[in-house]
Amino acid sequence: MILAAPWQQRSSALLKFTKAQEPKVEVLAIKVESLFKPILPTGFGFAVVAPDGKVLFHSLPVRNMNEDFIKEARGSNSLQALFSQGSTGILDINYLGTTKKMWVTPLRAAIHPRLTLVVFKDSADPTTMNMAVVVVFAVLVMAYAILPVFLVVAIHITRRKEYPLEVIWPSCA
Repeated sequence: MILAAPWQQRSSALLKFTKAQEPKVEVLAIKVESLFKPILPTGFGFAVVAPDGKVLFHSLPVRNMNEDFIKEARGSNSLQALFSQGSTGILDINYLGTTKKMWVTPLRAAIHPRLTLVVFKDSADPTTMNMAVVVVFAVLVMAYAILPVFLVVAIHITRRKEYPLEVIWPSCA
């Protein structure tokens, strides 16, 4: 990320420039760790979006500066209205192939053009979590159902005698 502002000469500055050498812009190039490869709970994501829908920062770094958020949200009129008016709202929108609940709010900063933060949660995530619980439950039930059978077979193998019917038909011969 590059932050830039017009150069302003300060009286306490250690560097002295001639009129021809005087810089025009102050620039700071930084990597904002909270915007690049963030660690988020499963199913959550975010995007920092310009008013025209261009994604500046996304929770998936490959989408940084490569995505038109409004186009990916299938041209949602309510989303466009929130971006252009700088309003805050909650929407259910089809984005990246699934329905997501989105919270849209403008960033409070002296930046022109105004940027908007979009935080979204995948609505299919609880279904996935429920399916995982069902699968784990089924595996445990199967393990507990089969365990007694294995125990009986193990006891039978370890206590086996030469004449297997001796329990019900004793015969020395």
